[in-house]
Amino acid sequence: MGLETLHVGVLWVRVDVIGSQSLKDRRRVLRSLRDRSVHRFDVSCHEVATDEHRYGQLVFSTAGAEAVVVRSALDKVRSFLESQPGCVVVDLRFEVMPWRPDAPSLWPVVEDQPDV
Repeated sequence: MGLETLHVGVLWVRVDVIGSQSLKDRRRVLRSLRDRSVHRFDVSCHEVATDEHRYGQLVFSTAGAEAVVVRSALDKVRSFLESQPGCVVVDLRFEVMPWRPDAPSLWPVVEDQPDV
Protein backbone atom coordinates (compact mmCIF):
# COMPACT_ATOMS: atom_id res chain seq x y z
CA MET A 1 0.00 0.00 0.00
CA GLY A 2 1.48 3.36 -1.05
CA LEU A 3 1.59 6.43 1.10
CA GLU A 4 -0.42 9.53 0.31
CA THR A 5 1.05 12.33 -1.74
CA LEU A 6 2.17 15.31 0.32
CA HIS A 7 2.56 18.84 -0.98
CA VAL A 8 5.68 20.76 -0.05
CA GLY A 9 5.74 24.53 -0.38
CA VAL A 10 8.76 26.82 -0.47
CA LEU A 11 8.78 30.62 -0.39
CA TRP A 12 12.08 32.45 -0.92
CA VAL A 13 12.14 36.20 -0.33
CA ARG A 14 14.80 38.84 -0.67
CA VAL A 15 14.15 41.91 1.45
CA ASP A 16 15.65 45.37 1.52
CA VAL A 17 16.10 46.28 5.19
CA ILE A 18 15.55 50.03 5.04
CA GLY A 19 18.02 52.04 7.09
CA SER A 20 20.26 49.09 7.88
CA GLN A 21 23.81 50.27 8.46
CA SER A 22 25.37 46.96 9.49
CA LEU A 23 24.99 43.20 9.37
CA LYS A 24 23.81 43.39 12.98
CA ASP A 25 20.95 45.75 12.00
CA ARG A 26 19.93 43.46 9.17
CA ARG A 27 20.05 40.32 11.34
CA ARG A 28 17.88 41.98 14.01
CA VAL A 29 15.14 42.79 11.48
CA LEU A 30 15.34 39.38 9.75
CA ARG A 31 15.25 37.55 13.08
CA SER A 32 12.12 39.47 14.05
CA LEU A 33 10.44 38.69 10.71
CA ARG A 34 11.41 35.04 10.98
CA ASP A 35 10.24 34.60 14.57
CA ARG A 36 6.91 36.33 14.07
CA SER A 37 6.21 34.42 10.83
CA VAL A 38 7.07 31.03 12.33
CA HIS A 39 4.83 31.59 15.35
CA ARG A 40 1.94 33.19 13.48
CA PHE A 41 1.75 30.88 10.45
CA ASP A 42 3.23 27.57 11.64
CA VAL A 43 5.92 27.43 8.94
CA SER A 44 9.64 26.72 9.02
CA CYS A 45 12.11 29.46 8.18
CA HIS A 46 15.81 29.76 7.52
CA GLU A 47 17.92 32.85 6.90
CA VAL A 48 20.22 32.49 3.90
CA ALA A 49 23.58 34.03 4.74
CA THR A 50 24.76 37.01 2.72
CA ASP A 51 27.47 39.62 3.27
CA GLU A 52 25.22 42.52 2.30
CA HIS A 53 24.29 44.74 5.23
CA ARG A 54 21.13 46.05 3.56
CA TYR A 55 19.58 42.98 1.87
CA GLY A 56 18.58 39.69 3.44
CA GLN A 57 17.11 36.40 2.26
CA LEU A 58 14.62 34.18 4.05
CA VAL A 59 13.32 30.78 2.98
CA PHE A 60 9.99 29.56 4.37
CA SER A 61 8.62 26.05 3.98
CA THR A 62 5.60 24.03 4.97
CA ALA A 63 3.92 20.79 3.93
CA GLY A 64 0.44 19.31 3.94
CA ALA A 65 -1.99 16.92 2.34
CA GLU A 66 -3.63 19.56 0.12
CA ALA A 67 -1.76 21.91 -2.21
CA VAL A 68 -4.32 24.68 -1.74
CA VAL A 69 -3.73 24.71 2.04
CA VAL A 70 0.05 24.82 1.60
CA ARG A 71 -0.22 27.62 -0.98
CA SER A 72 -2.58 29.57 1.29
CA ALA A 73 -0.20 29.33 4.27
CA LEU A 74 2.75 30.64 2.28
CA ASP A 75 0.64 33.34 0.65
CA LYS A 76 -0.27 34.59 4.14
CA VAL A 77 3.44 34.73 4.99
CA ARG A 78 4.10 36.70 1.78
CA SER A 79 1.31 39.19 2.58
CA PHE A 80 2.57 39.56 6.13
CA LEU A 81 6.14 40.28 4.97
CA GLU A 82 4.95 42.81 2.38
CA SER A 83 3.01 44.70 5.06
CA GLN A 84 5.92 45.13 7.47
CA PRO A 85 7.41 48.58 8.00
CA GLY A 86 11.16 48.85 7.83
CA CYS A 87 11.66 46.43 4.97
CA VAL A 88 10.59 45.95 1.38
CA VAL A 89 10.24 42.61 -0.42
CA VAL A 90 12.32 43.14 -3.57
CA ASP A 91 12.15 39.61 -4.99
CA LEU A 92 10.41 36.34 -4.23
CA ARG A 93 10.00 32.82 -5.55
CA PHE A 94 7.11 30.58 -4.60
CA GLU A 95 6.54 26.93 -5.41
CA VAL A 96 4.28 24.11 -4.23
CA MET A 97 5.20 20.63 -5.42
CA PRO A 98 3.85 17.12 -4.85
CA TRP A 99 6.05 14.66 -2.99
CA ARG A 100 5.54 10.98 -2.21
CA PRO A 101 7.43 9.44 0.70
CA ASP A 102 7.52 6.04 -1.03
CA ALA A 103 8.70 7.34 -4.42
CA PRO A 104 12.33 6.84 -5.47
CA SER A 105 14.52 9.68 -4.27
CA LEU A 106 16.27 11.99 -6.73
CA TRP A 107 19.15 12.33 -4.27
CA PRO A 108 21.40 9.59 -2.92
CA VAL A 109 21.01 8.72 0.74
CA VAL A 110 24.00 9.79 2.81
CA GLU A 111 24.61 7.63 5.84
CA ASP A 112 25.94 9.29 8.98
CA GLN A 113 27.70 6.17 10.23
CA PRO A 114 30.54 4.38 8.41
CA ASP A 115 30.19 0.74 7.44
CA VAL A 116 31.52 -1.64 10.09
